[in-house]
Amino acid sequence: MKELLPLHGIISTFITPFTQNNKIDIDALHKEIDLGIQQGSNGFLIPCDSSESPALTEEEMVLLVREARQAMQGRGLIISNVNATDRKTRLSQCENYLKAGADALNLFLQPDSNRTEEEYLSAVRDVDGTHPNFMLLQDADLTGPGLPVDTIVHAFYEFESVRGVKIEVKNSGNKYSELKEKTNNTLNISCARGRDQLIEAYDRGIHCFMPSGLFKIYVNSFNLYHSKNRDAAKKLFYDMSPIMLFTCQAGRINEYFHKSYFERIGIFKNRNMRIDPELDPYRERICQEMVDLATRLDEGMDIYWS
Repeated sequence: MKELLPLHGIISTFITPFTQNNKIDIDALHKEIDLGIQQGSNGFLIPCDSSESPALTEEEMVLLVREARQAMQGRGLIISNVNATDRKTRLSQCENYLKAGADALNLFLQPDSNRTEEEYLSAVRDVDGTHPNFMLLQDADLTGPGLPVDTIVHAFYEFESVRGVKIEVKNSGNKYSELKEKTNNTLNISCARGRDQLIEAYDRGIHCFMPSGLFKIYVNSFNLYHSKNRDAAKKLFYDMSPIMLFTCQAGRINEYFHKSYFERIGIFKNRNMRIDPELDPYRERICQEMVDLATRLDEGMDIYWS
């Protein structure tokens, strides 16, 4: 009988820094990892979509994992996104990430209404066969219900390494509760894109939150709810909501905002991206105003604990 995976708190999705000539900035990578761990993140999802993985080579994604492992110095977990569309590349990703230092794997298959349950479970079986310490299933479908609940439950009970699910679907809240009930709260539930409904997610008992950046803000949000009281967490949630709403927009606004934030606090040297964030002067202005708000929240965090 499986027990609940002890994965709690904040696992941050990694934002990839680039140099002026658009190479991975290793120095900034180490600074981002170090700051996240110092400010209370329990690890990183790296690489992932927020890392601009569609614009990275397989070798670059393995490099991110290897350098993150070195930067962490044993202080946190690395969960690596397995997102290949074909079996051969998927298995290669698993093996290369684990060899580079990943502690666990997150299986991310794009939504496909034509995929059968057996085809999905076959992909899970492949990843399970590479023997990660544990595996998460990414349930991603922002306009629909995502994976059938029974398929997730089936995978959880059939495959040894499947211990959690990262949910990013329409109406996430109901799914958190249904999965907790159907697995006797032994399936670890992570919230991601549902950050704009974060207090509801905490109320429903999610175990882990996986946002990008803003380590201090998100760690304190989780800790306020679980270590102080709901009202204190709710106050911070209301104050941070404009940032979450801004970064939940379609496209690459999330990554650009966090690069702007990291540049502002001296972690990144620039905001360079390989994927066009499609900004115009209006969005740029609001983005920088949201960075102003984030830095004010960082500096005034003590008021939520008083």
